Amino acid sequence: MCSRYYIDPDMMEEISRVVQNIDGRIRLTQGDIRPTDVAPVIGQSEHGLELGICR
Repeated sequence: MCSRYYIDPDMMEEISRVVQNIDGRIRLTQGDIRPTDVAPVIGQSEHGLELGICR
């Protein structure tokens, strides 16, 4: 299923902190994410927000 997300300015600030040192192999794009795409995912861990990638 395709989805879209709304990110408000406060959340964007928090996301920016998480992806500051992003690995160059992860490509951030804008627009639709389809089920066959590889997409960056921010998840909660015991250390706070962490960046990963999922298909």
